[in-house]
Amino acid sequence: MFLRALTVLTSSILALAVAFVTAHATPITLIDHLNNFRDTRGVNDVGVPPGDAIQFGADVTPGGLQGTTLGAVQGTRVLVPTVCNALAVNARNCSRSVAFTPTLNSAWDLTFHNGSDTATATTPIIGAAAATAAPFPSSVTISGSGFTPTLRWTVPAGFTPDGMVALKDAARLRGVMRKNATLVRIEELLPAARQ
Repeated sequence: MFLRALTVLTSSILALAVAFVTAHATPITLIDHLNNFRDTRGVNDVGVPPGDAIQFGADVTPGGLQGTTLGAVQGTRVLVPTVCNALAVNARNCSRSVAFTPTLNSAWDLTFHNGSDTATATTPIIGAAAATAAPFPSSVTISGSGFTPTLRWTVPAGFTPDGMVALKDAARLRGVMRKNATLVRIEELLPAARQ
């Protein structure tokens, strides 16, 4: 008898919690910085698994910390909604990734949910250029100190970068196994820096 009453009480509390969250969901007011790119990562010491993936998404307000989820469709590939993944450097980040395959070379139709509110957007087309993985830079150096180091690298001949640089602090580990370095800065490459 006690167990049945406890089950009914727990179910009632959960139902009220779901109703409260749904009723108090924050409307989605902004979706920008839509992206869709090939993300090729080599062996590293900052806890990022090496591999070849397609990453896509947007910055959204409210972000994942406020309960926003992201679902995506491209052709017959359907990804069920998951909670957006805020980053230390961007609380509005809402992105997903899938293993690279040349057939996923179009735009993704994104659906964002926050409670009963829904908003949609479409990413740019990844295009045929992504069929060839970006080569890794060589002669990478870091000079200077403090909060303004200078990074330099050599871009392989015949390749024109078009993207961004992400910096991680290997001294600030996070995650369950404490193996993931904290992302501390993302910087889009300006045309002059792409040489």
